[in-house]
Amino acid sequence: MYRTFLFSPTLRCNLACEYCYQTPRSESWNYLKTFETLLKEIGKYYEPFTIILHGGEPTLIGKENLRKLCEIAKNSGIFSKPIGIQTNLYNWDDDFSQIAKDYDLRISTSYDGPVSVRKDKRGQDTSKLVRSKIQELQKNGFSISFIADLLPICPVEDVIDDFCELGVKTVQVRFPHTTLFEKNKMTQYVLDFYNKGLDKLTERGIFDRMLASLVGLLYLPPKVKKRTLCVMTPCMELRKYISVLGNGDIFPCNRLIDSKYKIGNVYKNTLVDAINSDTTKCIVKKEREIWQDSECKECPARNVCFGGCHGERTNNKYIACDLTKARLNLVTLLTQIKPNIIDFYIGRAANA
Repeated sequence: MYRTFLFSPTLRCNLACEYCYQTPRSESWNYLKTFETLLKEIGKYYEPFTIILHGGEPTLIGKENLRKLCEIAKNSGIFSKPIGIQTNLYNWDDDFSQIAKDYDLRISTSYDGPVSVRKDKRGQDTSKLVRSKIQELQKNGFSISFIADLLPICPVEDVIDDFCELGVKTVQVRFPHTTLFEKNKMTQYVLDFYNKGLDKLTERGIFDRMLASLVGLLYLPPKVKKRTLCVMTPCMELRKYISVLGNGDIFPCNRLIDSKYKIGNVYKNTLVDAINSDTTKCIVKKEREIWQDSECKECPARNVCFGGCHGERTNNKYIACDLTKARLNLVTLLTQIKPNIIDFYIGRAANA
């Protein structure tokens, strides 16, 4: 079964993004030993997998230790795909770029709005610095994956212009499910973003993985393999993501890093035992119960979200249901008024 392992050598962070679901914390973990132990455990099963260095901010472990992690991965001999790193790029410099080049690290970073709003959202003004680093990386031949976390304070036109200026080709557009804005404002922003911006995105060849997942769920034949984004569907018995911290603790994903969701530890449990733990069974049982409850049964989005993200749904401050319904209504509308765009996404949705 294909899985992505999110390995967080640290949960420390140098920024304070107001929409972040993670709580920064200080720790003293032997993450090098943990990473080596994790890879030995993964290697027992010979299944396709991907590893993404996550956090917190993974560059805070320093260049020497990042190189050591990459060397451990290289020497394990079990990788068929390059390692990824999710970073805010604030600390990134030429030395980090050399490590990425030496070990074919795949770089992903977050975009959360144009210059005019980034200071308010990140706790400090990172826009010019990070923008220059993105452009420098692209100039040196690196392909960067973008995750865009957008809130209603982000003008749609400015966001699209930014995508073009930054050379974005593929992006996962997300709308954080928090109470930073009233529910109706967030839902309306989703509709406004695509109504105003989708034509421009498509014209400029910018591919939105989030929208592609929705199109794939709705319109691809059942036999076609569909990789849906985890923020739209439940954990599905941990078939998608597994999160491992630098101390070895295992969780269903980075959104569920809490003692009540801990499913094991790489020093004490096998991955099979963790995936089949009582905690995992409770999560899956609750997901199935929610999908079968009266409200879900009557919802038109039921066969799109299958009950939604467990981490978001179990927190009362999230509004995932409303945003999923808004996206569903939007795609249904686009089918009628912009069939050429839907055709474009159907052609690529299977690989979204």
